[in-house]
Amino acid sequence: MSPHTLIRPTRGNAFRQRGTTLIEALVAVVVLSIGLLGMAGLQANALKLNQTSMQRSQATILAYSILDQMRSDTAAAKAGDYDGEPAEGSALAAWRDEVTRSLGASAEGEVCRIAAPADTDCTDTSSDVFRISVQWTETGIENADGTTSLAGGTQTLIVVGRL
Repeated sequence: MSPHTLIRPTRGNAFRQRGTTLIEALVAVVVLSIGLLGMAGLQANALKLNQTSMQRSQATILAYSILDQMRSDTAAAKAGDYDGEPAEGSALAAWRDEVTRSLGASAEGEVCRIAAPADTDCTDTSSDVFRISVQWTETGIENADGTTSLAGGTQTLIVVGRL
C-alpha cells in the first residue's frame, strides 16, 4: 500500500467539503460582534474612570498650590490673610475661584488653622498649622438601568501643612 492511497479523498467526501456554510459565517460574525461590544463597553468605563482620576489629581494639585503660596508669603499667612473669608482680589479668593473652575460649580475650597495636625476643629488662630480642604462632587458611572456602579457623590481631600 502506497502513502498516496491513504490521503486521497473518496469521491463522496470531495463533493461535501467545499468552503464554509452560511451558518458558520453567521456564527463567526456573532462571536466577533459580541467581542467588539464588550471592548466598547470597557472603553466607555475607562473614560469615565479617567475623569474621576483627573478630578482627584486636580484637587491634590490645587490643595498643594495654596499651601505653596502660603509658604512663599509666610507673613501674610500668619497674619490671617489665607484663613477665614477671603477679601475680594486676595490670593485665597483667586484660589477658591480656581477650585470652582477646575472641579465644577459645587466645588469648594477652605483653608483654616488648627492646633495640631490631627485636629479637625478650625478655631485656633495663632497656630502655624493649616488644614486645606477641597470638596467636590464626583459623578459615578451610570448604568443603563439608572443605577450607579461606582460611588459618586461628595469627595473631600484634606491636606495639613505647617508653615
